[in-house]
Amino acid sequence: MSAEPSPTSLQATVEQYDPHTGCGTAVTDAGVRWKYPGVALAPSIRQLRGGQRVVLHLAPDMTKPSPNQPTVISVTLLSVGAREG
Repeated sequence: MSAEPSPTSLQATVEQYDPHTGCGTAVTDAGVRWKYPGVALAPSIRQLRGGQRVVLHLAPDMTKPSPNQPTVISVTLLSVGAREG
């Protein structure tokens, strides 16, 4: 039995956030914009603000945004001193 690949993670900065739907957009340091659905927010996140650092957890094998399928499966807050692994 083979193990499923783990999601890819990217650090990003919140650009837009809709408090009613939880949806928004985050931008990586390379300038790539990723849209995320409200259901992707970690349960501990009540609200995000523009400029806040987050970690985007992507569906396996996703390396760039795709308009045809959801790619961001989870959004978590970036902890101080955290490193991308």
